[in-house]
Amino acid sequence: MSLVGWHDTDAIAIVGRFILEFRRHGLRSEQIWGDAGGLGLPMCDMMRDAGWPINRFSFGAKATDEDRFISRGAEIWHAFSQRIVKRELVLFNDPTLVSQLTSRKATIDMRGRLGIEKKDDMAARGVKSPDRADAVCGAFAHGVQDFAAYAQRLKNPWEKLDEAYEGMERGELVRSDVRRDLDELGAWPGE
Repeated sequence: MSLVGWHDTDAIAIVGRFILEFRRHGLRSEQIWGDAGGLGLPMCDMMRDAGWPINRFSFGAKATDEDRFISRGAEIWHAFSQRIVKRELVLFNDPTLVSQLTSRKATIDMRGRLGIEKKDDMAARGVKSPDRADAVCGAFAHGVQDFAAYAQRLKNPWEKLDEAYEGMERGELVRSDVRRDLDELGAWPGE
């Protein structure tokens, strides 16, 4: 098993790559969760149309506890932070993840509910979208405790991920070792 990340602007290639990774790790659609808010909605729809009807949630949806949280995303982020404070989770040394988790500001509305800073407001401050932090918070929110056990087996999984994809051009689909794996599966279409 490995942690994989990539950048691509071709939605079909992105969905295909997700499905390839799901198969590679022996996952079933009912084990997979995806953010169906914003640009994630058409991706979830495309995965469904490709035979992978994954579970959906939305960071922008109503919170489970609407009296305490502005949105489901706020609820997920605050619950994740409380688990760290209570030492239920210990994060490995990943500067990108730590930076993303600590750069998003908490908010509070006039009803006294907790929220999280909007991505547009973060961008206005010059802070990039916390995509890795969203993924990790979302994984733990939906009961994916195996991620922690898996990550503990690796020396520094995020560093390996960053090293593997450093210098890649946006839109480049895969590294050579991934290309080899795809070829072995009969899935690499060639140049």
